[in-house]
Amino acid sequence: MLDGRINEIASIIGDRYDENLFEIQNGEVTSQRHSEFISRLMKNIFGRTAHSLDTVEYKLAAGASRTQAPPSELTIASVASAINCFGENGELKACTFEDSRKVCLASEHYDRDLWINDRERELRTVLKLSQKLDVEPDIVCFPELSYPPPSNRTYSRIEPTTYREELVNTYFDRSSYGRNRDDYEKRMIGLLNGHGEPFTFLGSFHCPFDFYNIGIIYPLGARTHTLKAEASGKYLDDHSTDNKPIQWKLSPPILYRKRFPARRLNEFTRVPSNFEFHTYSVSGLRMGVMICSDVLDANQLLNVARVNAFGTVHNKIDVIMVPSYNESPRLVSMCRELSYLARNIVVYVNANDQKVTSDEEPSPIPKSTIFVAGFEPHELQQLGAKSASILIDQVSESVGEGRVILTRLNMDQARKFCDSIAKSSKGTIGVGSGRTGVVDY
Repeated sequence: MLDGRINEIASIIGDRYDENLFEIQNGEVTSQRHSEFISRLMKNIFGRTAHSLDTVEYKLAAGASRTQAPPSELTIASVASAINCFGENGELKACTFEDSRKVCLASEHYDRDLWINDRERELRTVLKLSQKLDVEPDIVCFPELSYPPPSNRTYSRIEPTTYREELVNTYFDRSSYGRNRDDYEKRMIGLLNGHGEPFTFLGSFHCPFDFYNIGIIYPLGARTHTLKAEASGKYLDDHSTDNKPIQWKLSPPILYRKRFPARRLNEFTRVPSNFEFHTYSVSGLRMGVMICSDVLDANQLLNVARVNAFGTVHNKIDVIMVPSYNESPRLVSMCRELSYLARNIVVYVNANDQKVTSDEEPSPIPKSTIFVAGFEPHELQQLGAKSASILIDQVSESVGEGRVILTRLNMDQARKFCDSIAKSSKGTIGVGSGRTGVVDY
C-alpha cells in the first residue's frame, strides 16, 4: 500500500524538483498550480537566507564614471579548452601540503609552451569567428584550470628527520612565478587590442602560495591601466557611515577566489572567509562568476536568485559565468536551475566539452552551453514565437581537442522572456526536463 502511494507521488512530482505539482491533504494527493508552488517555495527559502551573503557590486569604467545603457545584443565566446589535467599522462597532479591543503600543480608531463600556445590558438579562433559574424565579443570565458599552472621551482631537497626519514621540500620561486604570469597575461590580453572591451575570464589555477583556486578577470579586455571602481555593499570593512559607494582605483587583473571547493573530488583548497558575492557592472551589464562547484553552494545560488527576484531592474545580475572542469550532468542541472530561478543568462563552459565517454561510463559528458531563464538555445528555438528570436546566431569551431562556441543573443528579447518566466504558470511552461512549452510575451 505504501509503495503504491510513493509511486503515485513520484509520478506527480516528475523528474525535476522545481516541477513539484503536489500537496498532501488528509492523506490525499492533489495538484496545485506551478506558479503557486514556486512562489511559496522561494518565499520560504528567501526568508531564511536573505542575509547569508552580502552582494558587493563593482562599477568599473575606463575613465570617468559613466552610466551605460544595457546593450541590445550580447556576443558570448565560450572557450572550451581541452586540457589533459589528470590521469596517467595528465599535466596536473595533486600535491598535499603540511596543513592538509591539497592543490593541483604541474606534473612531469606539463609542457608550458604547448599549454600557452593552445590557449592562444583558442583566443585567435574566437576573434576569427567574431570577424565572421561581423561582431566584437562582449564576454570571453575560458574554463576552470585552463590558466597555466605555476611550474618554476628553485630546488627540492631531502632533509633527514629524527626518525631518519627523508622529507622532500619543494620551493617555488615567487619572482619567476610572477614574471610568468605577467608574460602570459600580456600575451593573451594583447590579442584583444582593437576588438572591443570584452569581459574576459582567463581561466583559473591552484596557487601554491595561498592555496586558493584563483580565477583571472580582465573586466575591460585589453585595458590594463587603472580603472575607476565604485564598490558598494553592507559589510565592507571600510564602509563609510553615509552609505555612499567606496571609491577605489583598481588595476586589472581582478582575482576571483573559488568559494566552494569540490571536496568530493579531492580539491582541498582554501575557502574565502568573507560572506560576499561580487558582481561587476561594466558595459551596461551586471555580471558575476561562479567557478564550477560554486554553483552547487545553495547560499550563493539562492543569493543570486534573491537579488534578481526582489531587486529592481537596474541592479539585477544579467549574466553568471560558470567556468568548469566537471564531468557530471548534475552541475549542469544546477546551472539550469540558477538561470531559471534568477531569470538571467548562465554561461556554462566545460573543459571536458569534447571528451568522449567509454563503454564503462555511459553517461554523456555535458557540453558547454548557455541558459536563458533555464532554456538552452535549441529549446528557445522550439518554443517558437518571440522566444525563437532570442538566439540571433551561434557558430562553433574545433580547436585541437577542444572547441570555441560563439553565441549571439538579442538582449532586448531575452529580458522580456526572463520577465515572462516570472509570471508564467503550469499552463504556459510545459513540464519535462527541457521545459519546452509555449511561452509568449
